[in-house]
Amino acid sequence: MPNLKLNGQIIEYSIRKSKRAKRISMRVDVNKGLEVVYPANMKHAPSAKDILTQHSPWVLEAIKRLHTHHATRFQRRYQHGE
Repeated sequence: MPNLKLNGQIIEYSIRKSKRAKRISMRVDVNKGLEVVYPANMKHAPSAKDILTQHSPWVLEAIKRLHTHHATRFQRRYQHGE
């Protein structure tokens, strides 16, 4: 998985091509982490590192929200017989 250093923090991300995508997008998912999505038919696209660097405030805030979500997630406790 590629990574990038933003504000002293190492950010791991994945790159995916999509037939349905019309433009480049970024998303943060609990299971997949940070993902940069490119349209499958895009010929001359900027690099993922350039995109993430350009949008670094959004990326850092999204990663922060993801970590906060993980920390405050409800912990299930199962009782015998459930």
